[in-house]
Amino acid sequence: MLENELAHECGSDQHPMVGQKVEAVACCGTCDDVLFKLLDRQGWAIVHLTWRRETNPSWPACDVMENWSDVIDEMTDRGHWQPVWKTAVRDHVTCCGAGHAADRVLRGSV
Repeated sequence: MLENELAHECGSDQHPMVGQKVEAVACCGTCDDVLFKLLDRQGWAIVHLTWRRETNPSWPACDVMENWSDVIDEMTDRGHWQPVWKTAVRDHVTCCGAGHAADRVLRGSV
């Protein structure tokens, strides 16, 4: 599970995701970015998984956002607002155009 991989990778106590309870909501089909919903507080995190244990608190790289519009802006800035995101639960590609399938899938998981 992507939640377990995140916990494994955060080897520094100073990483912002250490100890956070999260749910993987979507992942990019072309890179290692994963969208996590924060469960202990309102918010979201886009984390670039490295697939190895890290000791530098800068890795895995992450951006924490408090609201959905910031998530959309960050995904757009990263070029992810394309049909490349997969839901973490389902193994199919969803369209990430505004108002399309991924938007509905992700909003439904809020």
